Amino acid sequence: MIKITRQKMADRLSERKGTTFVSCLTRTEPKATKKSRSDKTPFVDKYPSGVYRVAYGQFQLGCNYEDNVNAQREREGHPEAGEFKAEQLWGGKGKAIGRILITHVEKPGFYVRMRPKANDVGCPLKIEDRYETGDGTVLTDEEVAELKRDFLPALSKSSKQEVEKEIPYRVYKLSNITAMRIDGNTYQLV
Repeated sequence: MIKITRQKMADRLSERKGTTFVSCLTRTEPKATKKSRSDKTPFVDKYPSGVYRVAYGQFQLGCNYEDNVNAQREREGHPEAGEFKAEQLWGGKGKAIGRILITHVEKPGFYVRMRPKANDVGCPLKIEDRYETGDGTVLTDEEVAELKRDFLPALSKSSKQEVEKEIPYRVYKLSNITAMRIDGNTYQLV
């Protein structure tokens, strides 16, 4: 594994042309409610060191979201195929740096837009997906079910795409990507 700074990876991604496939290991902190929906226990009391989602998946970089949705609409015979327009990212506060990287005009850091590999109904596929506490303790399936039920928001499909098979699209903060396999090389982002 090759160590690379996030700044150097950002520089490489900003210069890329076209599309490419990558595998990424991410560690994100999911947004949670302040209190449990079931018994009102504060999140910080239940998980004092926080909770993180660690996932490994395959993605496509550099693809065009609008084109992907319009192509799916066409395949499904949508009456307004070709007319889908994506909303501006973060209410217009996202600034593109090439086809892959984005910055937020009010927040520091880089973001990477990616299309996850998906199953037949459009749900993103993960090769590995787990939740762990801040000290690295992996949550059991029962604990994950409780976490999702009590603290995490329910997942919803996009209502704007108007397709049966949703086109998943993700924006990850580059600081949440811990490793990336691209062009035959595996990088550890430091």
